[in-house]
Amino acid sequence: MTWTYSGDPEVNPMDAVRFFLGDTDPDDPQFGDQEILYLLKKNNGNIYLATADGARSLAGRYSRRADKSVGDLRLSLGQQAGHYWDLAKRMQIEAGKRVRPY
Repeated sequence: MTWTYSGDPEVNPMDAVRFFLGDTDPDDPQFGDQEILYLLKKNNGNIYLATADGARSLAGRYSRRADKSVGDLRLSLGQQAGHYWDLAKRMQIEAGKRVRPY
C-alpha cells in the first residue's frame, strides 16, 4: 500500500482528505493513496464529500471491532466509530454549504 502526505492540504486534494480524516501519521495509515484517489474521483474532486465517504468507511471498519478492557485499561472502538460517523455528517454539511446555484 502506497501512503503519502506532503503536509500541504491547501494545494493537494489528497492531502486535504487525509488532513480532515486525521490520516497524517505514516506509522498508522488509514487509507492508501489509491483509496483516497478513488474517493476523490467518486466525488468529482470534492474533498468534503470524499472525506465524508472516507469517514463512513472508517466508521464501518471500527464498528466491526469489539470494545476491549483489561483491568483499568479500556479501548472503546465503538466510540471511535461514532466519532467518524459524526465527521461524515459534518463533512456532508460542509459540502452542502459550498454548492453554487446555476
